[in-house]
Amino acid sequence: MKNHTFLIKSTKNSSFGTAFCIKQDTKGSYFVTCTHVVEDCRIDSLTIEQHQAKLVTIGSRDGIDLAVVFVEGLSDCQALKLSNESVEKGRIFTINGFKPHKKGIHKLERLDGSVKKISKIYSDTKSIDTYELTIEDGDSIERGYSGSAIVCNGFVVAVATDRNTNGKQAYAVPIGYLGEIWEDMPDGLFVDFQELNPYKGLFHFTYEDRENYFGREKESKEIADMLKESRFFTLLGASGSGKSSLLFAGILPLIRDEGVAILDFRPQDRPFRNLANIFIPTLYQDELLQIEKKEELTKKLQNGDIKLENLTEHYFEKAKIERLYIIIDQFEELFTLTKESKIKNLFLDQLLRLIESNLNATVIISLRADFLSFASYHEQLNHAIDQNQKKILGLMSEDNLKRAIELPAKNLGVGFEKGLIERILKEISKEAGQLPLLEFALEQFWQKMENRVITHKSLDEMGSISHAISYHADAIYERYSSEQEAIKRIFLKLVNVGGGTEDTRRVAKFEDFDKDDRETITLLATDRLVITTENSVEVVHEALIREWGVLKAWIEEHREFLEWEKRTRIDIEFYNNSGKKGHVP
Repeated sequence: MKNHTFLIKSTKNSSFGTAFCIKQDTKGSYFVTCTHVVEDCRIDSLTIEQHQAKLVTIGSRDGIDLAVVFVEGLSDCQALKLSNESVEKGRIFTINGFKPHKKGIHKLERLDGSVKKISKIYSDTKSIDTYELTIEDGDSIERGYSGSAIVCNGFVVAVATDRNTNGKQAYAVPIGYLGEIWEDMPDGLFVDFQELNPYKGLFHFTYEDRENYFGREKESKEIADMLKESRFFTLLGASGSGKSSLLFAGILPLIRDEGVAILDFRPQDRPFRNLANIFIPTLYQDELLQIEKKEELTKKLQNGDIKLENLTEHYFEKAKIERLYIIIDQFEELFTLTKESKIKNLFLDQLLRLIESNLNATVIISLRADFLSFASYHEQLNHAIDQNQKKILGLMSEDNLKRAIELPAKNLGVGFEKGLIERILKEISKEAGQLPLLEFALEQFWQKMENRVITHKSLDEMGSISHAISYHADAIYERYSSEQEAIKRIFLKLVNVGGGTEDTRRVAKFEDFDKDDRETITLLATDRLVITTENSVEVVHEALIREWGVLKAWIEEHREFLEWEKRTRIDIEFYNNSGKKGHVP
């Protein structure tokens, strides 16, 4: 991922601060920082990534403490989106900035905090708002953070300008004032209010979404407390019960701390490669070396030449940490997507040896409850799950569902028409797999709100929350009438037919599809029916497999062929890896 936050420093003195990218063009990139950073570094001596930074516009050190610089030739960076919406007291934020380190080496570090209060500062001509920020316990904000983006809900809302002496409190100016100092400010820097949608649709909540995650606070704290003494923890639940969201938006914020590292991955169809990937960035700083070492480490872990406990011990030393959590989300993929039993067993052996080691590391897995029986085929895994702490995630209560519905919108000053929440609860409160259906419907409702009120009309037009995903998929399928055969081919390749269990999603490689199908995949990804990475594609959520009638009909029509194709893929993979024919269960 490209960087969005950079060190800005002087070539003439030791002054430095932080700048973040807001726009790119063919010649270079625009960055926001603070007026006082620019003045302290001296306007004619500013550099970012060893490129000269030229001043575009500048505010007042004692007023709107914002400045914009342009760096020609620097385009390999990510532009952040800005929001000029007002921020309420208590809003959670993240901030990335540069701390001063010895020998002039400055390290980019991330902090978390919340808005303590909104105040005003006065100059001779006007008053402006300023945010007083509280930094989370265990962290402190240093002087190098001046110019850092204050990010709420994924968008920049303010810029850090000052701090108190102990670094526990800081101050920020709203980014909305940028337009007052930049007369020729380009269009498109600030997002439309609709883009602030706090609902996740068919995607799970992440750490960055934690301020909009409500309804599982009790479970989050309970599990976070259990993890303090756990070496291995299993989170069980039905598909659509919200396991991934609970892990990343509920539990993860409670276990993050100084000296603690949290690594996460999904097994998919290459568990050893994905396991190696989480260690590589810390072990090797050079990006080219990372690519080379990734496959090498994958093979050595798989062959047993490197033990996971030894690799983890080395990681402790390199990362200089005291505690490590390894989260393996959607652990059932080890059984559904990893084709060879030998690979599954080797992976589990490595994992279990780490759990039994004396390292201060905890392995956390999320597992669909209907796949718990698969663990019984591996005696040591079955024993580990049985003997260690676990939590079965049930349905959310109506009160907690109401919080999950109402509070994300309330955070942004949006309400629900009277009686609408009760209508929603009546329909979905007892539904299994309720959360993706609910979040998908709420995401759609947000887009149709009127005067910052979500209305009954939205639900009336949708007809039924339980069928919302199916209606959405139908609409997209009908829109692409000339691509319908391609859509059918694509989705059938993204389903892993079950044998005694529900059908699940399959992660397919782009090379499995021809050029025309790849173009159709791009359309489906834009409409958020599939997720793509550099080399793979998958269904956005298994709720789509459960709920979309058209896809269910295709699966039943071709089930026999899909089962044969699955067996054939396993045989081919086994033959390629071992040179021996034969079916692997």
